[in-house]
Amino acid sequence: MKKVVVLSNHHAYTYNFRKEIIQRLIDEKYKVYIVLPYGEKVELLKEMGCEHIDLPLDRRGMNPVTDLKLLLGYYKIIRKIKPDAVLSYTVKPNIYGGLVCRLKNIPFFPNVTGLGTAVETESFIQKILVNLYRISFKKATCVFFQNQENKDFFIEKGFKLN
Repeated sequence: MKKVVVLSNHHAYTYNFRKEIIQRLIDEKYKVYIVLPYGEKVELLKEMGCEHIDLPLDRRGMNPVTDLKLLLGYYKIIRKIKPDAVLSYTVKPNIYGGLVCRLKNIPFFPNVTGLGTAVETESFIQKILVNLYRISFKKATCVFFQNQENKDFFIEKGFKLN
């Protein structure tokens, strides 16, 4: 059975906006692992047939130690599961999931749902994040964008997107 890992940062967002693609993967006989912090909608995802892996994630924080723990958590999970593909949504799963997939040579499908204020505001942090995105997306199989403005931002920064 083929395996897909879905990296996200919030249970309700994942269920409310991604349940159709998750259900399609399950219907197509994929084993779907959902990696995100536990919340009430996780139970609905499990009822659909997903396996949940609880991994703490600070959606708004910028603590390098906390983010390193997240990166290492993704690495351990992906190394253990050996998925056929990884889908990710939102900033931290896109960046850190992309780094791990690049290292492990796993097909990676990030979905840019927004840039976040740290990327939208010109600053030193923006430069760091843009470079992390550049590394994470370099070998992405396909990058999806929810809006043209975000795609234009990456193109203006010189990204070559698949």
